[in-house]
Amino acid sequence: MGSPLPVTSQLLEANGSGNAGDGPGPESWLLEKSREELSGLLSKAEGIIKSREERTSFHATSFSPLVHCSIWLKTIGGR
Repeated sequence: MGSPLPVTSQLLEANGSGNAGDGPGPESWLLEKSREELSGLLSKAEGIIKSREERTSFHATSFSPLVHCSIWLKTIGGR
């Protein structure tokens, strides 16, 4: 998955929620949604955030030993 910024930007533009001078803002979009729709969107967002946190944690754990090994190799290579 890529950065969420392009997706967020596209969603805001699709809903007419661009810059302040472009018309209605995100508040008007939120007011048009029912409680159930907003709840579903928040649940979906929570799932995406948790998935990305897990993936980030996995990568950090996986690459940490490689970084330490690289530093160690650089220090012994200079002897």
